[in-house]
Amino acid sequence: MSQLSAREYDDRMKRVTISVPDETLDGVRQAVDGGAAPNVSAFLTDAANAHLREASMLDLLDQLDAELGAPSPEDVKWAESVLSQ
Repeated sequence: MSQLSAREYDDRMKRVTISVPDETLDGVRQAVDGGAAPNVSAFLTDAANAHLREASMLDLLDQLDAELGAPSPEDVKWAESVLSQ
C-alpha cells in the first residue's frame, strides 16, 4: 500500500471505542510488540478484515451448496486427504 499523507490517513479512518477482555488486549499488545502489526489499530483492522473475508467465503460456499448441492461424504473425505498431505 502506498504511503498516505497524515490528512489522507485521517480522512480514511474513523475512530471507535471498543471493549475487549484484558487478556485479549494483552495478547494483541504482545503480538504488536512481536512485530505482527505496527500498532494495535492495525492489528485489529487486519483481524476484522480477515473475519470479513472468511464470512464472505462462507457465504460463497453456501451459495455454491445451494446451486450445486453439498459435497458428498466421499468428496469431503477426498478433499481432507489431499489437504492433509
